[in-house]
Amino acid sequence: MSAVFGIFQRRGPALVREQLDAGLCALAVYGPEGQARWADTVVGLGYQWTTRTAESARESLPWHDPAANLAITADARLDDREGLAARLDVSPVELALAPDSQLILRAYQKWGHDCPAYLLGDFAFAIWDVGAKTLFCARDHMGVRPLYYHLSPARFVFATDIVGLLAVPGVSSGLDEPYVAAHLLYKFYVHPERTFYDAARKLPPGHTMAIGPDTTRLARYWRPERARDVRFRAEADYVDAFREIYARAVRDRLRAVHPIGVHLSGGLDSSSVAVMAARELGRPGTRTTSGIHVEHHAGR
Repeated sequence: MSAVFGIFQRRGPALVREQLDAGLCALAVYGPEGQARWADTVVGLGYQWTTRTAESARESLPWHDPAANLAITADARLDDREGLAARLDVSPVELALAPDSQLILRAYQKWGHDCPAYLLGDFAFAIWDVGAKTLFCARDHMGVRPLYYHLSPARFVFATDIVGLLAVPGVSSGLDEPYVAAHLLYKFYVHPERTFYDAARKLPPGHTMAIGPDTTRLARYWRPERARDVRFRAEADYVDAFREIYARAVRDRLRAVHPIGVHLSGGLDSSSVAVMAARELGRPGTRTTSGIHVEHHAGR
């Protein structure tokens, strides 16, 4: 997993480059392949990268599009790229060269703050909209990719890991003692937004956050209970539909350029994932690494 980091200086003096460097360097463990920065007078974006897919090998983050007046940093792996490209009128030739972050930026240009609802996969990203003077952040439906933030009237800081926030001078490392107590007392209770630190919060799964100089808007774009009902005439049709979706989900996660691992817990879920992955890797013309590393964990 790669890491993202950024600072929005909402009020007061201009962005201090050393603050951006401090937060990004604290995330070095996430990306042995290097780090990069982009900044203007009030916003700085950072990226610590590890190549995950063939598309991400062509990624250049943070990315600033001067024509669109937008800048993005993203830790993302999008699924169903072909379906998204069709909605965005991206040709197959363009799609073959477009990294996931570019598709996200195109989605933002088309749908604005509603764009995450049209994305499938794992993602945490931030887009600086220069014209609107708004930093827009989003986290995937299930919260697979983390995104933590620190918010004050003077600035907004976000990072893949809390250590990135705490590395910025002025961000307190004081504990949120009531939450720590609740976490220990109520069998490891986990709050969707609070963390063990007073100054750090997490963007909940399926949510977006838009931060302006004087405004903050947290919005939920996905509710599983609102998913449309699926109705088939025969029971076998449900099985076929599930198998098709399941195979596609596994296939999307085989786009790795590094060896693929499967953690077997001893249950049917992980075993079926391993079998499905082996079948997909055995198909002629599969473009990925060959073989699967299997680690077995015996459940209690």
